[in-house]
Amino acid sequence: MKVNFIYSDLNPCGGGERLTIVTMQAILEMGFDIELTTLKEPNTSKIANAFGKDLALVIGRLKKVHILNHILDKQRINSIMQNGYDLVINTHGDIDPFYHESFSKNNAITYCHYPTTKHFVNIEDNDYIGKHIEIAKLTSLSLDFTNTNTTTQKKYSGQNTISFDKKRYYELIKDNYDKMMLNSTILTNSEYSSKAISDAYDINYAIILAPPVDVEQFRSLLISSS
Repeated sequence: MKVNFIYSDLNPCGGGERLTIVTMQAILEMGFDIELTTLKEPNTSKIANAFGKDLALVIGRLKKVHILNHILDKQRINSIMQNGYDLVINTHGDIDPFYHESFSKNNAITYCHYPTTKHFVNIEDNDYIGKHIEIAKLTSLSLDFTNTNTTTQKKYSGQNTISFDKKRYYELIKDNYDKMMLNSTILTNSEYSSKAISDAYDINYAIILAPPVDVEQFRSLLISSS
């Protein structure tokens, strides 16, 4: 069995990153081959410092790491998905609108802590578009969000900038995210998040699966304090 994990950046080494790597470890222990589709090359040393060497070893066992230019990189996504995955697991389903037309509830899993992208699109959040979606990778030019109607280059303060249709990208994000949520098996972390997903998409099939807890760390802390 061949599994493709989706996570934009494992290097911040927070809770979502740990959930992803622990899930990878579980899939590897089941004997499956896994690959990763991401925006940033994983920093194994940083991951080892944050989570320990055992979890960092998971990164070394990846069959392949696919780097997207940006999260809406349709041409690259289509190429990656030709590898014939049995399952695609998006553990960053809060804000990664990763969708392919082959997705169904039988071959795609989305772990969504909370449907945050819906909020970002509604308020037209520039940081989300520029930093997380990484539209800036589309060009070596800096982006000008002030003009939402053109894609013409211009000179500003000695630097090349490009204006682009921001509304178009919000529409693309919304379309991808909605299709991803409606065409995959949804996992979430709590009744609260399950209700938020149900309210956002009028669905009631989100499966509640609590994130992993490092029991050994808690045990060692309890022993050391006793």
